[in-house]
Amino acid sequence: MGPDGTLTGSPQEPPASEAGRPAPHGADTPGAGPIPADADRAGIGPPPAAAAKRFPDPPDQAALAEVNRLVQLGYLSELSWSFETEGPAHARVFRAIATGRLSGVPGELTGAGRAGTKAAAKAAAARALLEAAAR
Repeated sequence: MGPDGTLTGSPQEPPASEAGRPAPHGADTPGAGPIPADADRAGIGPPPAAAAKRFPDPPDQAALAEVNRLVQLGYLSELSWSFETEGPAHARVFRAIATGRLSGVPGELTGAGRAGTKAAAKAAAARALLEAAAR
């Protein structure tokens, strides 16, 4: 090591603890390089990140967008969300509760939803809130 803290000199042999370990994937592979753009169609390369996540159902997502639109237009006021979780850490179930007041409708409206993700539970609660408003 140099006086300024930078590494100097020639590379050294790996420490004894790393000797005998296999090289990282692709390190010694001939032709290893960047993954081609069409790798996902060829069945090579990592799966897309979106495939590993669970997203809310499109109808529930549309309901959440509609609730937000009603708030922006001033038809839905005093909107609040509460969230609860159930189950073990490896299999959480989220419960969302949406409450608000719709102009022209007496009383408070409430909608609840349950799902495997917080976002999906919120979207399901928004759908339930809209269904309560339609009654």
